Amino acid sequence: MEKLFNDLEFETIELYKSYRLNHFSLLFMKNYYIEESKENFLTNFILDDKSIGQIKFIGENMLEATNDNGRYQFLLASASIVSFYQIWEDKYRKKIAKNLNIEKIDSEIYYELNKLRQSILHNDHRPTNDFLKVANNLSFVNENGVLKLTVDEVHKIYLELKKEINFLKEKYSK
Repeated sequence: MEKLFNDLEFETIELYKSYRLNHFSLLFMKNYYIEESKENFLTNFILDDKSIGQIKFIGENMLEATNDNGRYQFLLASASIVSFYQIWEDKYRKKIAKNLNIEKIDSEIYYELNKLRQSILHNDHRPTNDFLKVANNLSFVNENGVLKLTVDEVHKIYLELKKEINFLKEKYSK
């Protein structure tokens, strides 16, 4: 049983590390465009991939899009939050319950995370009433009706998940 919780923790840590790596990549891209904007007109950035073709990023939009509250950072945070829950739901929750011979695992944090995931995926990043009712541990700044998802919020979720995994490990590994 303990191995399942250790594996869940490992995958959560690796997902968070991946998020941070991508977050810093966007910050480096932003810094590049800040330096470029001092001397030149901002050029477009093109990813040229033989298998999928070209993906073009408009230079003028890159400064704003790569900010900590920018569009790309927001989308990256959203995808990471959704993935945190999906690891639990799709891979570990049922295995742990089956090994314990119980119907379900009670976890307030993962329940809240699911409601947050639903807000992101099914309500266009707007908090659902269900999320607002249960958001005791995962609270977010709500700007113009849209969840503010920045590196700080992802970090808070990560820390809460690590605590929850350790709590569940202690509770169910006896």
